[in-house]
Amino acid sequence: DSNQPPPEPVGAKPQLLSYLNLGDIRSRAQLVSGWYAIEDGAWRWMAPEAEATLRPLPDQEVQFELQLFFPPDFMGRAGSPVTVSVMLNGKPFTKAIYYEPGGHTVAKRVPRELLGELLTWPTTSVSIRVNPYVPPTATDQRALGAVVQGLGFVAGQ
Repeated sequence: DSNQPPPEPVGAKPQLLSYLNLGDIRSRAQLVSGWYAIEDGAWRWMAPEAEATLRPLPDQEVQFELQLFFPPDFMGRAGSPVTVSVMLNGKPFTKAIYYEPGGHTVAKRVPRELLGELLTWPTTSVSIRVNPYVPPTATDQRALGAVVQGLGFVAGQ
């Protein structure tokens, strides 16, 4: 049947994503380190430090977004407040301090000079650090940084 798309070459790399939905199994290949398994089909816990790879966006206006969630008892267990730091290609990019549990979005426009620098590389390394974090317990052996639902670049409005 000539209507069928050609088969994927063996070992073909899937297209790198600019935005990772952490409930989507396709984001797995770009999660470099510090990520736990998908939970509830929608999110993952990250370790106190996690890294991912993103495809940079060539638009003029690009915003970096990180969708976080801290469960109700998190701040008490970690020792509030919690600082979330983001680095792009090893350079400090943004930092946010959270005093309350719940859902939070880190959203910051990527400065044009940094954007130009990111576009000279085929991929952008994103490092996220959460401090303090919830240490492992008898019931959960993981060091928990934050629940992450998504992260990546979105075209500016």
